[in-house]
Amino acid sequence: MQPQKLFTFIGASRAFLKKPSEAFFYPPKPEVLTTEALKEQLASRGSSIIFLVMDDLKAVPDVLWGQLYRSKRSLRTLLELSDYEVLKDAVWSNEKTLSIFTFELETQVLPDIKKHLGPPLEREAECEKYLAKYTGNERVVSGPYIEDGRWMVELPRKTTDAVVLLKEKLADGGKNIGVADLIVKTIQKNLQVFVNSEILEVYSRNRDFAESLTDFLLGKPFWLKNQ
Repeated sequence: MQPQKLFTFIGASRAFLKKPSEAFFYPPKPEVLTTEALKEQLASRGSSIIFLVMDDLKAVPDVLWGQLYRSKRSLRTLLELSDYEVLKDAVWSNEKTLSIFTFELETQVLPDIKKHLGPPLEREAECEKYLAKYTGNERVVSGPYIEDGRWMVELPRKTTDAVVLLKEKLADGGKNIGVADLIVKTIQKNLQVFVNSEILEVYSRNRDFAESLTDFLLGKPFWLKNQ
């Protein structure tokens, strides 16, 4: 069981003990945002939601979901190591013809420069190596300088747009960043990347995905609504 599902189960169990209901065993069909409501929801959040859409991904469900979850973790790690703040993520699949990774970021585009922390001043030998590397280095925008007891410099980012980053790293399918083999092959054939309301067409023609995305955006599980 995925940790998130286990934690959700624990939360639901506590809610059930507090207020038992048949709805826990027969959950109500979720209401789906209309395309217009979805568009408004995406615009009002102020975040950037990136969708990686893949067609024709077939495998035994246990294998498929294992590879999807593994790939989602690798993609999230890539984004986080590249300084993007991932608010939350999800993966959905109809287990036949369509699979979609969803990542909500605080922002799609980062500043052109970033801080690169050096060693604390008490580590003299490491400081000497750091200064030798960055003093006079043409890539350095600012520094080296001391802040909060350690050396640091400001450097230009290699990539400032999360979509550009993902497309670059997934150009070969993403095997080098930890994407699972089955997903690598599918990405090489037919990956589409959408941001925010660009997903509307896919949303409007896939009811199950629409339910999943509505749940992702609204966040609150049905068993909390009447608490």
